[in-house]
Amino acid sequence: MKNKTEFFVSSAASLTLVLSLIWCFSSSFSISASPFVVVTSSLIFTSYFALIAKLVERKSTFLICHLVTAAVFIFTVLFSLEVLLSQVNYAVNCVLEIYSKYLPCPASVVLTSMKSVSADYLFVLLSFLLSASFVNSLVRIRRIYPIVMLSVLVLIPCFIIIDTLPSLVPLVVVVSLLFALYITSFVRRKNPAQSGAVMLGATAVILVVSIIICSIFPALNYKRYDWQDSLLSYAERITGIKGGQGSSSQISSVGNFIDDTEDLTKLGKLDQQGKKVMRILTDNGGKMYLKGVSYANYSENKWSILTDEQNELRPQDYNSFTMTKDGSEKASSLSVITENGENIMYTPYFTKEIPKDFETVSDVLVKNNLKYVSYELNYLPYSENEVYYSSTSSSYYEYKDFVYDSYTQLPEKTREKLVEIGEQNGIYLPRFGEEENDDSSLYGYKTNTQLAKLVKDFVSSRGYYSLDAEIMPEGEDFPVWFLTKAKSGYCVHYAAAAAAMLRAYGVPTRYVTGYCVNAKAGEWEVVSSDNAHAWAEYFDDEMGCWIPLDATPASFEPAQYNSVTEETKATQNNTQAETEPATKATQSATTATENKPEMPSVTSNNSNKENNSFGKIQIVLSVVIILLLLAAAVLIRRKILLTIRNNRFSKGRNNSRAIYVFRHIESLGRFSNNVIPDEIKEIALKARFSSHTISKDELKSLMSYHDDAEKELLRNSSKIKRFYFKFILVLVK
Repeated sequence: MKNKTEFFVSSAASLTLVLSLIWCFSSSFSISASPFVVVTSSLIFTSYFALIAKLVERKSTFLICHLVTAAVFIFTVLFSLEVLLSQVNYAVNCVLEIYSKYLPCPASVVLTSMKSVSADYLFVLLSFLLSASFVNSLVRIRRIYPIVMLSVLVLIPCFIIIDTLPSLVPLVVVVSLLFALYITSFVRRKNPAQSGAVMLGATAVILVVSIIICSIFPALNYKRYDWQDSLLSYAERITGIKGGQGSSSQISSVGNFIDDTEDLTKLGKLDQQGKKVMRILTDNGGKMYLKGVSYANYSENKWSILTDEQNELRPQDYNSFTMTKDGSEKASSLSVITENGENIMYTPYFTKEIPKDFETVSDVLVKNNLKYVSYELNYLPYSENEVYYSSTSSSYYEYKDFVYDSYTQLPEKTREKLVEIGEQNGIYLPRFGEEENDDSSLYGYKTNTQLAKLVKDFVSSRGYYSLDAEIMPEGEDFPVWFLTKAKSGYCVHYAAAAAAMLRAYGVPTRYVTGYCVNAKAGEWEVVSSDNAHAWAEYFDDEMGCWIPLDATPASFEPAQYNSVTEETKATQNNTQAETEPATKATQSATTATENKPEMPSVTSNNSNKENNSFGKIQIVLSVVIILLLLAAAVLIRRKILLTIRNNRFSKGRNNSRAIYVFRHIESLGRFSNNVIPDEIKEIALKARFSSHTISKDELKSLMSYHDDAEKELLRNSSKIKRFYFKFILVLVK
């Protein structure tokens, strides 16, 4: 193989570009994917296409190889089309969710009823396509224009006038590599033998510069720049579309990192993947609801968060996340360790205090601005006899008025239909006046808690719990349809219906998403993606707080992670070993028990060893798999080269065979320092430049000398050199 340095450098550059571009796109729109899956698949695809591009010289054979590969690719896509569509749907909606705030496009689309929460398979297929394009451009045709065009196409969506700039590290890597490819493109065309070394040197210099830049400007949090706001304003003037990203409002920015709407028309079959999300430790066991986002408005079969106009009516000095009296001595502690730096904090109900480095966004959610992967909270276990607000706070009464104004709204047709359904099932509104002759126990005043219990019992009795739920037909109103026609549903169905029905009866209610887990006191519990849950919460104006209302049938049980014992031991060992926490984002735990494991240091997901995407086992497995792949690639490459050589030595005209044999003799001579005899050179010159066909005896002399040269090279070489000649250079059999 000629120009080995250039080949390996080009292959490595292609692999790095593929991974960096995928990372750019994923980080821009918060699209989840497994790093191990993406890296491993990209490595395999790059190696495969590189070997074909380098070893298959005939254009017809090269075309056949790619046609066969394309056929396998198409078959694979068709075989798993539903999974691919669900992940395409997930990725597209991640993009549209941001674009819809600034451009005249829908916030989401529905391509399939299957729901996905990651884009592993989609990114594998993307790495396949990018690897094929990049490797063939660099290794085969030695042109960078296709690479630049594809890279720009992937990056353009990340640089549109909105707040979707990629993470700094992959962006710098992409720009650096493209620049290095550009400055070495002339050398690559004119002198391929030297282009590898030049490319390697240029990349090394740019890499050092990139490391310095990343050290000066760490990619912890992206901040919007003035030029983006100016560009956005200019676009608004031209298009007439008003974007909210330049606003200082908290609510306007929420949609950039969470689903600010829950579209009930898209609900269908739900697949569970069991991906580990976090670990929790509490000294008070039982079923625990970890609240993520509270949704305020129901309209057109969608739940959405507060609007800016609604938020302006909220008393700004009142924190609804800490509606607990400071003097209670019954507080429990909760320790949370997430697998990655989440955008939001998941809080238990009746939290006493939010750590200072976290930001409450209205009464919607708590932002994790610094992407902490661990934190600690104190909270009050729920008690029916407890009052959770301070009677001395005038802001509470203002907040109560805000709650009744903002969280009881419902379309009038929906309200009337839900009340009708409720009365048909024994849930009555109060009736007043002379015409009321019915039993006052049925029609009289009921507290919010009493109504919540009646609604919960009714809603949870509708249909049966199933993850394989049907999609709502067009033209239906979701809560009415679910309570009267649907046969089954899961948590989202029951929560949305219960929240809407309680509002119909005048009870302030919100639709909530988060996690539900059965915790054991004093033991670490693993929370997976299967614990993701939805429920309703209603405002109890007698107790002064939001109360969770889970209308999901009793047959529902929070998922249990399979490897909880192993994870618990590992977590306890690691947390006890931490002695010098670097950055804390926790409040002091005054009621912590003596045998409670110490919390790890609170750091970002880039520096927390406990919570890296790759644990120790994954790293070892990754190394083993990569080594096996390399070994397989080496053996396959050796087999291909030997087959090609044998065909050239044994088939075709004698002159062509003689030329191939002599070229290989020259390669052997460069390592053995043997002087090729003149008679062998004369045979080769005759085969190349003479119009006469060399005889079988002359060809036999060449082959005999070639075999002797191979044996002599092996005989005079050490074991390491023999391995090098056999498997790396493939000079000898």
